[in-house]
Amino acid sequence: DQPSNCLVLGAFYTQFGAFDAATIEFRAALRLEPAYAHDYPAIAADWRRRGWDRAAESILKAMQPAEH
Repeated sequence: DQPSNCLVLGAFYTQFGAFDAATIEFRAALRLEPAYAHDYPAIAADWRRRGWDRAAESILKAMQPAEH
């Protein structure tokens, strides 16, 4: 897996309202490339400006430890 593929797939899922699936992909991207974490707040801020609040929440949620 490539972390960039996970980001693209996560963004795709947000477009269709599949926010749980998006969070899984965003977490996968972080697992594969932890340096991506510094981009997530900026992406979330951009999505909030566009009115995509749930998408922004999903990417920020991915930065938190997964619940079991």
